[in-house]
Amino acid sequence: MAKLLSVADPEIIPYLARSASPFRPRCQKALRKSFSSYHYEWTGSADRTADYAGQDIRTLIKVYKHALEPEDAKRYWEIRSARPTNVVPMIAAA
Repeated sequence: MAKLLSVADPEIIPYLARSASPFRPRCQKALRKSFSSYHYEWTGSADRTADYAGQDIRTLIKVYKHALEPEDAKRYWEIRSARPTNVVPMIAAA
C-alpha cells in the first residue's frame, strides 16, 4: 500500500524548511518563521530546527523560544488533508 506523508513525517521536514519556494521573498521569510516557530515548540530541539531551517541556533532560541503555546504547535503538526474518496490506490487498481 502506498505510504502517505504528513508534514510531521521526518522524511519531509527538511524539504519543507529548505525547499525552493515559488513564493515572493517576503512570503518565503514568513514560511521559514512559521516553520521555525512551530517546529521548535513541537520538538523542543533548537539545534535540529536551526539545522533544518538554515538558521543560527542562538538567533533561533532568542527569536522563537516560547513564541507559541505547545498546544498550538501540536495542533499545527497534526493537520492532515482528508482522504479523497475518488482516488484508487495503484495497487488496488492493478
